Amino acid sequence: MEENKYLSPLAGFHNRCLDELVILLYHGVTSSTSIGIENVSQKHISEAEFRQQIRFVRENCNPLTIDQVTHHCRTGQKFPPHSVAITFDDGFKNNFEIAAPVLREYQVPAVFYVCAGVVNTDLMFWVDELECCINSTEKKKIKLMLDSETSFKVDTYEEKLTALKKIKGFCKLCSSMEKSRIVGEVAASTEIEPSVNYSKNYQKISWLELTELDRDPLFTIGAHTLYHDVLRNQPEKDMYATIQLSLDLLSYNLKHSIHHFSYPEGQAAHYDQKAIDYLERAGVVCSPSAIVGLNPAGSDPFHLKR
Repeated sequence: MEENKYLSPLAGFHNRCLDELVILLYHGVTSSTSIGIENVSQKHISEAEFRQQIRFVRENCNPLTIDQVTHHCRTGQKFPPHSVAITFDDGFKNNFEIAAPVLREYQVPAVFYVCAGVVNTDLMFWVDELECCINSTEKKKIKLMLDSETSFKVDTYEEKLTALKKIKGFCKLCSSMEKSRIVGEVAASTEIEPSVNYSKNYQKISWLELTELDRDPLFTIGAHTLYHDVLRNQPEKDMYATIQLSLDLLSYNLKHSIHHFSYPEGQAAHYDQKAIDYLERAGVVCSPSAIVGLNPAGSDPFHLKR
């Protein structure tokens, strides 16, 4: 069932990609060996696998910048055959250290959508905090208040993985305040203080590194809110604030306006027309979702699929 959810929107892929744009969504590229359930979701793919994919794109596809994508969307002009755009979400250090050198080697452009509030910090995304706490704990069982008091076994690899999936799933439906409470309870119950020191894959990009990426004409920097909070899970005024502050913080540090954005989580339930209207007023021209699919000519640049 889960597999069908991802495969059905890609039906007829090999014929459709002749005319429709493929946008690839990455988060991180790693050279680290994971321990336990760290990176179990493969959010950070291996450097070898990434290199293979980018080589394939260079040799077999028409890689486009995000500005070229926006132009085709706005004008309705047909995409070149086998058009591909490379995108990264979040703002991990390995985007600079590992992904960017590979992209430069093959001269493939990319856009990096960055959570501006975590740049140059040791702050962790809440999903990584959960993963870190559950992965590192020596407890055999933890208790949390979800809809009701809920116990999770966390002694074995399988139990840790099950607990992580269920808690993450619950948190994605919560308000930002409720999510923060649950993450705090997990840290207290596991007796683990989550830290970027547990894995290189948790480390964030610095302003110096982001500025270097920004200076390379191959790359574009976009916003991804401040701290990866889901837009529709926030009061309207908070949603507008996290959009504007993320754009402003990037603009201030990079010394130019930011015109690109991507929605945290990025499914249909995570953003709405109010968010899109505000983004357009703020000067954003394109904001892809994370909904699986391809994009025909003339696609709405605020509903692109990846």
